Amino acid sequence: MKTLFLSIALLFINGIFCQTNKITSLFQKTLQLEIEARKGVIKDTSDLERSPERLIVTEPFTIKKDTLYYTVQKRIDSNRYHVEQQKMALKDATQVTKDIGLFLETHAEKVIKTRQEFIDSKKVEESIFYSDTFETYMINLRSVDYFADEMIEAFRTSDFKITKGYWYD
Repeated sequence: MKTLFLSIALLFINGIFCQTNKITSLFQKTLQLEIEARKGVIKDTSDLERSPERLIVTEPFTIKKDTLYYTVQKRIDSNRYHVEQQKMALKDATQVTKDIGLFLETHAEKVIKTRQEFIDSKKVEESIFYSDTFETYMINLRSVDYFADEMIEAFRTSDFKITKGYWYD
């Protein structure tokens, strides 16, 4: 009996993990498209390393305990950059939207953003702030309506409800 209960519990946990895995898989697939699109934007590949258009993902989209994490590094100029981690509980997501980029919208100030500023590779400041927008930094993609539909379905199969909000291409 104890073995049967343990087996059922493991199947349930595995089912939940597989469902949230659909969310991260969709984010990762779309992120790869964004990275390819950015290569087309940056004409001088010799300057790719210092370009503000370069997106460096230091922690890809991951879900831990129903919380979505995403960390990127953004170049400010030749010797300054910041590393920003965003995290939000999946239950707080309300909409998937597109304007200048792809976003997840949440209830008021449910996205926690931790930003570390660096000058000459030395951390000079760290700040934490709250937002209602989880930014993906995917700004070069066009005609990605499928993303909204697939993300809504991935959330639904993970027992979370989101809708499609404003969508401007």
